[in-house]
Amino acid sequence: MNNRFTEQAQQVIQHAHEILQQKQHTQLDNEHIPACVAHAAG
Repeated sequence: MNNRFTEQAQQVIQHAHEILQQKQHTQLDNEHIPACVAHAAG
């Protein structure tokens, strides 16, 4: 992944991508980000 992001940010983005695939969504929306941040902080 692009090194412009911190490791934690990369984890959030990766988790968001996994959620998109699981839910068969094609677009990352605002509703995905808080869940991913909470998961990463967890």
